[in-house]
Amino acid sequence: GEAAAAGEKAKEHEAMLASWEKNTAGRSLNVMRQHCQDAVTSYKKLQKDYQAMAAEQEKVAKKAGGK
Repeated sequence: GEAAAAGEKAKEHEAMLASWEKNTAGRSLNVMRQHCQDAVTSYKKLQKDYQAMAAEQEKVAKKAGGK
């Protein structure tokens, strides 16, 4: 689902950063590093949010099913 997709995006940016760090230096690397770190942080937060939403929906569904 969406949580897994967000997790994959975070991994993609971590890999992208690792690649850039091997081949790039100076200002370009600093700009790319900031972009990737921000993206990873954002996608990981999004992943947690989706997981929390899914858990909440599951609780609601169990309550509804239990009536």
